[in-house]
Amino acid sequence: MKLLLIQLTRNKLGQVTRVQQTLNIDQVRIGRGSDCKFHLSDPRVAMHHAVIGSSGSGNDSDSDSTCFIEADAGIVTVDGSVERAAKLKVGQRIHIGPFEMMVLPHDASQVDLALSWELLEPLKDNLESVKANVTVGLRKTWLSKRFF
Repeated sequence: MKLLLIQLTRNKLGQVTRVQQTLNIDQVRIGRGSDCKFHLSDPRVAMHHAVIGSSGSGNDSDSDSTCFIEADAGIVTVDGSVERAAKLKVGQRIHIGPFEMMVLPHDASQVDLALSWELLEPLKDNLESVKANVTVGLRKTWLSKRFF
């Protein structure tokens, strides 16, 4: 299976940058593990979250090779519904953790499947929001900062 991956990133002004990568492999494992070819580095993604594969040879023009996604250890949402496995069709939106993938139209003679993916909900690295959620402090314990 020949897979075209297009990573979309946005800068602070909202402008989109595209980075393309083509993989030629039987199955593509998605996750944050180091052995995953489709690496999503976010703690909300399982080590081996899902697998994208192809059923059918796709070598002759008569045989239809259909691509699918199958959840491995995580939750995969396809067009708003949680699925264990689903066939991939052009226009579908797939959510894996905070990432959204979209199946794109492609030239079948060049690639078997084209996917774009983007991080929609980045992790918040705001110290103030963490401090606001802390309920225990030194004042509430009746302890002193001084060492006796």
